[in-house]
Amino acid sequence: MLYGMLLHQGAPPRGSASPPPDLPPHTIAVTIATIRLLSRVAELDLQMFQSVLGAEGISLQFRHIASYLLWYCSHDKEKELLHEVVRVVGFFTVRNYENQVGTSSC
Repeated sequence: MLYGMLLHQGAPPRGSASPPPDLPPHTIAVTIATIRLLSRVAELDLQMFQSVLGAEGISLQFRHIASYLLWYCSHDKEKELLHEVVRVVGFFTVRNYENQVGTSSC
């Protein structure tokens, strides 16, 4: 769901000199709610969370979403979202070498 909302066809490339366009408030709200849901799942069962999001294909999508959101938030936008993304990426990588290696290659 987030992949389609955030990384749709026609989204600006991240390497461009211009900052990312503002996301609509409803997109921000859905994104924060989804990231918080993922964090709650990680709190309940970290190993399952890491296994599911670390699976081939899903891992790549998760890393693209996280990378895009970090880029978006780095332009002084949405501090609350930034905190949630950092938290969920931490859950994804903590004590999981494969996820750490995959994340560092982004």
